[in-house]
Amino acid sequence: MVATTFPLGRDRVKAALSSNEVQCFEAAGLFTQTPTPEILQWWDELAQEVRAVDESKRLEQGRVAENAHDGLRNPEVITSGITNRPRWIALDDNTAGYDVHSYEKGRVEPVAKLIEVKSSSRKPARFFLTRNDGILQSNEHLITVFISGYSPNRNL
Repeated sequence: MVATTFPLGRDRVKAALSSNEVQCFEAAGLFTQTPTPEILQWWDELAQEVRAVDESKRLEQGRVAENAHDGLRNPEVITSGITNRPRWIALDDNTAGYDVHSYEKGRVEPVAKLIEVKSSSRKPARFFLTRNDGILQSNEHLITVFISGYSPNRNL
């Protein structure tokens, strides 16, 4: 689809267009070597719109994966007498470095389990761990990867 090429630059857009479409873009001055400020703004706004749509889709996919995570409805927490309830941290604080704060039964008291949920619809799946992912700095962590269209999801 041509729209997805707009953030990649004019050369990529031109390569994705048919010869008739290229002719229309050239007639409108959209491929000129020295574009006017209005043409620059047109390209930038279009590229930003495509990025915004992509980001919105990724956010929705991530929220669905976080909400579906077993850590929020962990039956072990409910049946083991742990009074602390799992919490969807990313919904309230997206800078925490993990998405779900759950618990598991420990020897004496509940043990915190910090869960980072990663979701991907790409094939092959691709995701990134960043320094902000607080789980990288904790011994009590779990990474769960949700791959759209595949089952089961995997814990790392």
